[in-house]
Amino acid sequence: YANYFRLMLNNDEPTTEAPNGTQAPTPPDNLDAFMLPEALLSDEYEKSARVTQDGLLTIYYIDIINKSTQTSGQILITQYNSADVDMTNGYGNIPDDTYRYYKRVLIEDKEIIVFNSEGKSYINYSDGTANYEITLNCDFDSMVSIAETINVKG
Repeated sequence: YANYFRLMLNNDEPTTEAPNGTQAPTPPDNLDAFMLPEALLSDEYEKSARVTQDGLLTIYYIDIINKSTQTSGQILITQYNSADVDMTNGYGNIPDDTYRYYKRVLIEDKEIIVFNSEGKSYINYSDGTANYEITLNCDFDSMVSIAETINVKG
């Protein structure tokens, strides 16, 4: 058996078309509604967002870059548009040959997985009907520090 850990991931592909000819959604002006790391919400990072939506889900793509270090990456938030979706039912396996380091971070009752592979670091976690995937071109220890700033909303 391979050594692996389980992450809650969404396997659906996003669409850029609005359903039934409706107007495409606009990116949020304010990211406070999301459970994100405070470190990435600071003014040190420039952010640009776009959003896609279909009947089942809304996907937010937030490109980020640190103004001084040029560390860059993306925050991907998949928000299911139904309270009937339970993120604890869908798991994706990440085999041990795809990551170099990993750490499980617990903030209150939220499990956050941080891992590193080939010069990039990743944070994955879920909250209710939303799944979060954060990718940055930074070292593992920096990403763990960022993960520890996630604002868990009760």
